Amino acid sequence: MIEVMEELKKIGDLYKQQNYSSALDKLDDLWNSIPEPKFEIRNSFFIIMYGVKVSLILNNLEKAWTWAVLAPVYNKGRQDIGEAEFIVGMVAFEREELEISVENFKIANKKSGGRAFHGEDPKYKAIII
Repeated sequence: MIEVMEELKKIGDLYKQQNYSSALDKLDDLWNSIPEPKFEIRNSFFIIMYGVKVSLILNNLEKAWTWAVLAPVYNKGRQDIGEAEFIVGMVAFEREELEISVENFKIANKKSGGRAFHGEDPKYKAIII
């Protein structure tokens, strides 16, 4: 069985070295190596989160969207505090799909009691105020 967090630590080293393209390739490899149903694999949600983050750093909005739309499936198996909706909202915002962004940010805000926006770029919360 693949230990997701161990693999993510290795990918994190690439990230720290600002080797974002390699990190994204390794995230794809890791995602493809875990069996279905992926949402049942412990910590696999973090692959999605990191995939979105690295894709956004690379300004690869299509890849970020590919990762983001995987997140909502995790709502049933995890404590649902709006993380999936925040991820979708963030990528939609960057893609200038503001209606989708606002819809998801409002859900994330409600589910998290506003905590989803803590530590994030203030532009994301500003869109729903």
